[in-house]
Amino acid sequence: MAGSGHAGGVERPSELARTAKDRSLLYGFLANVFGRQPTLTFLRHVRAPRMRAALLEANVHLDDDFLSGEEVPVLLDLTAEYTRLFTGPGRRVPPYASFHVPAADEPPTRSVAHEIDAFVQGCGFPAKRRFNDLPDHIGALLRLMARVVGLEAKAWQAADPASAGRILKTECDFVEGLVGRGMSGFCAKVVTETESSFYQQVARLTAVFIRSERNEVRRRRRYLARPSPTADCGPASLKCARRMRRPVDASS
Repeated sequence: MAGSGHAGGVERPSELARTAKDRSLLYGFLANVFGRQPTLTFLRHVRAPRMRAALLEANVHLDDDFLSGEEVPVLLDLTAEYTRLFTGPGRRVPPYASFHVPAADEPPTRSVAHEIDAFVQGCGFPAKRRFNDLPDHIGALLRLMARVVGLEAKAWQAADPASAGRILKTECDFVEGLVGRGMSGFCAKVVTETESSFYQQVARLTAVFIRSERNEVRRRRRYLARPSPTADCGPASLKCARRMRRPVDASS
């Protein structure tokens, strides 16, 4: 896990754009992990030297059997675990944010699912649904945020702080609101229920990333609020994301 970056100097919009791209890539990778059954293409992507190095840099330690075993048996085990956890009969971890929001955080007037759906609709491009899936599927929400943070990067590139500010408000609503709390609960459940080192390690990475995003989004909003931004800005996004270009099926 990378720490904050710059020890001094002014953080430029080009740097904010670059690190927003990093964050978008990581959201896309996590969406692929939790949003669909693994494929052989995805397994090869994860086991590639560049991705393995990126995951190690993020403190994700996968076991030797996963990294070096024969492809087909490893893929079959991974697919079976995905089904057991998320899609099969008696699934252990429903992959929906609303299932994992603590009761104390539930809104008094509308259901959690309704509130999350309202957030998704308010983003301007609804999360893609597979078949008749619910709008708060973890994979769909992560993919939605990959798109939102990608728009933030474009706003910085275009030197458009007004648009960046509006997009950061959406990101803040995600990580600070019901979606972020549901995401944290989902990750905790995966860590305790899975029998796969891959899903356990990536769930831990996701939880850490969502927590770091709360600080990162606040920091960026403070940056925009300054009449003359100065030195203590340091991007907290993961270095590993820079090595993940391009995530498998990130555009789907």
